[in-house]
Amino acid sequence: MGLHEDDIDTLVEIGLTSTQARTYLVLTNLGKANVRTIWKNSGVARQDIYRILTELLEKGIIEKIIATPTEYKAIPLQDALSILLGQKARKYKEIGRKAHALINRMTNDHQKTKISKDYNFMLITAKKAKTRWIDRSQYNLKESIYVLDSWESYRRVVAAYADNCMQNLMKKVEHRVITNKPRTGEAMPDVINTLKETGNFQLRQISERPPTSIVIEDGKRVVIIVEETKYMPEAPSLVSDNPQFVAAVQNYFNLLWSQATET
Repeated sequence: MGLHEDDIDTLVEIGLTSTQARTYLVLTNLGKANVRTIWKNSGVARQDIYRILTELLEKGIIEKIIATPTEYKAIPLQDALSILLGQKARKYKEIGRKAHALINRMTNDHQKTKISKDYNFMLITAKKAKTRWIDRSQYNLKESIYVLDSWESYRRVVAAYADNCMQNLMKKVEHRVITNKPRTGEAMPDVINTLKETGNFQLRQISERPPTSIVIEDGKRVVIIVEETKYMPEAPSLVSDNPQFVAAVQNYFNLLWSQATET
């Protein structure tokens, strides 16, 4: 009796083990069967079959028939799926409750012990992790974001994150951007002109391509690209909230800003 692996995988995803899934599906095909027949058709080890049948009875998705020898039958598939999904939902609800309790406990413990802040240097290398970090940091901006980036990279960045930029500009978050000058004759993208109309967005340009890309968020956190790339969000980055380090990078940005040309 052939069993479809996709069907087994589906039942595993909603709460059964692989052997439980195989046993249940065999019973749905057989209608009803004794232990020997189930064992022969399921491919489950003989010494495990009684234990698995007991587990399926406890889950409520098979029934035991009093006969000689004892037989078992599966409840209808739709009913079994409803039971398993309900059990899965209750399990996730309980996990969620425990997770919230953990967060509250850790927060309270942190407040009670009054742990002093440790400033960090963090290297982000994975592309997906970098994207998640950018999305989170963009959402949390409150006062300002200063960017030093190559023109080739920044025009892609501003196109990809235009909605985030506009939302932050509407919150009065100040944007200062320094890039190298684009090629002669290259038009300013419409999205940049739109952002400039808010009054909180300024773009200045320098003659040489920046040696690296830098982002300063709210004057409290710095992101520095540590590998040459044409697109900043994909590059490995050093992130730090160390006040002395942030101040040094801010001073460097301010110097470039004073020397850059307004567009």
